[in-house]
Amino acid sequence: DHKFPKKKNLFTRCVRLLASLFLLSAILSVVGGFFLLWDFHEENMVLKQYLNEALPNEGQNYGIDEKIRRVYDWTRNRVVIRKHDNRANFGLRMTPVQTLETGGLCSDYARVFITLAHLAGLDCTRLYLYRNSAVLDKQNNPSYHVVPVVRDENGFWICPDIFAGGVYLYSARRLVNHDTLTKPEVWQDVPAGKYLDSYGLKFNWVKIPVIFPAAYKILSRYESNWIETARLPYFTERPNLFGAILLFIYSGCILIFGSLLYRLVGRLTR
Repeated sequence: DHKFPKKKNLFTRCVRLLASLFLLSAILSVVGGFFLLWDFHEENMVLKQYLNEALPNEGQNYGIDEKIRRVYDWTRNRVVIRKHDNRANFGLRMTPVQTLETGGLCSDYARVFITLAHLAGLDCTRLYLYRNSAVLDKQNNPSYHVVPVVRDENGFWICPDIFAGGVYLYSARRLVNHDTLTKPEVWQDVPAGKYLDSYGLKFNWVKIPVIFPAAYKILSRYESNWIETARLPYFTERPNLFGAILLFIYSGCILIFGSLLYRLVGRLTR
């Protein structure tokens, strides 16, 4: 008769210990989130200095095309092609400043351009290029290149290769509908056909296996227009900011779960 209360007491202690561990995890996550926010703030200060180099004479009223050209040229002149292991950043991508300091690939330098363009007041995102519209066929049709795109009232400026040069202007309709891209008005000459026969989407639908492809199949059946125009929000281009948001969300969920455990313990001890 006395064994059951002892087991019940042991169970409540274990639940309390688990709830305390959840609380500690939430506190550490909040601390880590604020650390990443501070890093984001410090990085912004550095990036604004870089932007002043790309766009000197702060009072000068640059047009959109001039801003794009200057930010593009500034970024391209600092390219060092190098592949990195993202595990060094706890699974997060390199920040723009890390890329400029250590080098990177097309996706990394697209992030640099997008960040500087955003700080310059431009509406910019990334475009994943595929060889055809079978975007879920990762083995035969992988996303082989990432390019930054800037939108204005006249259409989309696409910087197809920060490694090689060339800035193009596509009509908004052609980019949104993702027809076969044809050669438009050209700023600089680039080998014909290098990226101009590609299929582009602003969202990588095979990034997370199973979940994203399943979402793509469902949405393509009911919301095909939305799939064609879906884009990543700007904060995903800032790994430190993105990491802070994830940590705050995680800590909130853990606090809710921990509070439910404490309530459970309270009911068991009545």
